Amino acid sequence: MVDRERINAAQNAWRDAEKAYQDETAKYVDAWWLDGGPTPGAEPEPLTHEALVVLARLRGVAQSALVAYRDVLDE
Repeated sequence: MVDRERINAAQNAWRDAEKAYQDETAKYVDAWWLDGGPTPGAEPEPLTHEALVVLARLRGVAQSALVAYRDVLDE
């Protein structure tokens, strides 16, 4: 059985990776998805090739963290 500390550490790593991905994504979409329409002056950043590379990397990190978390739970 895995100790609670390892489970918590893996869960926190997954949560932090997801938050990093969501925070980065918010630059490009949240300005337009708020209730009631866009916030005045809150223009989304343009989605460039470089931004897509960063988003793909962060998504991969979050996915790897989820796999690691599930692995710890399965031990």
